[in-house]
Amino acid sequence: MPSIALGQVIQGSFTNTDPKINNTDYYDEYDLPTNLATYNNISITFSPNKTGSAANTPGTTTLALINATTNAIVSSDSVSGSSANLALIDQAIAPGIKYKIRVSNSNLSSGNYSLSLQDQGAATSILSYGSFFANGTSGAQVGTVNSAGKYFPLVKTTYGPDDIALASNGLLYGVTPSFGTSTPDRIYVTNLATGNTFSSSIIKDTAGNNLRQSLNSLALANTDDKLYAIGTSATGAGSLYQIDTSSFVATSLGSLPTGLSNAGDLVYDAANNRFLAVTPDTGVSDALWSIPLANPSGATKIGQLGFKGITGLSLEGIELFGFVSNTSKYSINTTNGVGTLKQTISGVGSVTGASTLVYPGQVLLNDFKQDPAKYMRSILDYDGNNLGVASSWKLLGDVDIQGDGSLESILVNPAIGRFASVGAVNGNVDFSKHGLNGDTRVVGIYIDPTLKNSPQNIGGPFDSQRRFQNDLQKDNLRLLAASDYDKDGFQDLYFKLGDGSAVLRALMFKDGNIQYANYQSKTDLAAFMTANNVDSAVWGGWI
Repeated sequence: MPSIALGQVIQGSFTNTDPKINNTDYYDEYDLPTNLATYNNISITFSPNKTGSAANTPGTTTLALINATTNAIVSSDSVSGSSANLALIDQAIAPGIKYKIRVSNSNLSSGNYSLSLQDQGAATSILSYGSFFANGTSGAQVGTVNSAGKYFPLVKTTYGPDDIALASNGLLYGVTPSFGTSTPDRIYVTNLATGNTFSSSIIKDTAGNNLRQSLNSLALANTDDKLYAIGTSATGAGSLYQIDTSSFVATSLGSLPTGLSNAGDLVYDAANNRFLAVTPDTGVSDALWSIPLANPSGATKIGQLGFKGITGLSLEGIELFGFVSNTSKYSINTTNGVGTLKQTISGVGSVTGASTLVYPGQVLLNDFKQDPAKYMRSILDYDGNNLGVASSWKLLGDVDIQGDGSLESILVNPAIGRFASVGAVNGNVDFSKHGLNGDTRVVGIYIDPTLKNSPQNIGGPFDSQRRFQNDLQKDNLRLLAASDYDKDGFQDLYFKLGDGSAVLRALMFKDGNIQYANYQSKTDLAAFMTANNVDSAVWGGWI
């Protein structure tokens, strides 16, 4: 299937050889890029070929946005006539979901169209609404909200979450609180790509008992892969809990100050390594609190919002927003807590929770270098996969791996045996630049070309890819330099083994991904560099 890129305009045509929908409508389909980080305007201009034949009388032209995994139509727009100008304006594009667009016409065997994909602004929040019923049915939904305040449903859920937290890999976590002794706190995990809620787990405490702390808020911190929630005991005391996303065991990080319980929601403020929470304060206003991740008991009240009923919080960039159950959206000042009505959300019922849309975004290069692990939660591979274990990334240094005169930071991750490059433009790192022509990604793996005719040896002791990953897992590589030493048009990225016994040469593609690698002894290195007229002053001290 062909694809369409952001900003691209495609001139297409229907023909009588195109497939048909239900044997009636001719259609063409295009994959959308997987690294969309904003809401987009997908538009079409359609002009049929006219030959005077009745068969070419224009019918109904339809533009549809489709979930490519489930084949479900997310949104569509149709018009009848000899020409059409259709647009899916500010349609919600969510992380973890692969989309395609379909353009079709009901009455043509031929006709021309122009298709374009344009950026329409920054992404906003994700909301949940609806309630859980005892018989297991639910009217609950999760969806995104566009910049105009319109709600777009993504998935229906088999539970009514009291709050949600969205991970950058497209996994949505929802929490339902305990009710007395009969129902413990529970976590649900939904894959946004499929809409499948594949996990429902009772939250346990560290002693293995069912947790009953009325968890009513949820957040993910990008310093690790764990969930955080505020719980309230039977006595009314509040505590901050850390919840492991594999075992769903909750560990209390300490009691919270009086007044900080029954939180409406919780959100992680990465810039200040803290959580922001809202909780009922007076009869007419909620209050905003700051909770240091390193010292929850030291939480402080920032100030009153001036309204009450917050059920969801999200950070859109650095701006904090709060949602109340009647679907009003407020901007909240994080210095004094004062809230200002931003807009009213349309198309959604009573909001039960909110989360920040976690897209690979831009951060300052200086901030990134001070604490790479804080931001490497957003690093993706070429295809947009998040490989996890953000806290294990280690910065080695900066080199130019593309040969374009711009430096990339090189990081290694022993936990997964991979390395990554992180580029910057005008001092900003953009984690959405992981695909074609990008320079910020987990670098791929390769098949050792010397084993092409000996596939049985792949993964064996003579497989350079296997040895490369072994050295990454042992944290046995030190960054040396990168340049096109043999003048073949591709950068040679050099690492040194920790014991100084050899070097590793990785030959890179122009887009910064790896072609293959080989190890060189001191003799091998000298022979390679000498053959390519590289002065020993450049490499003589490497081994």
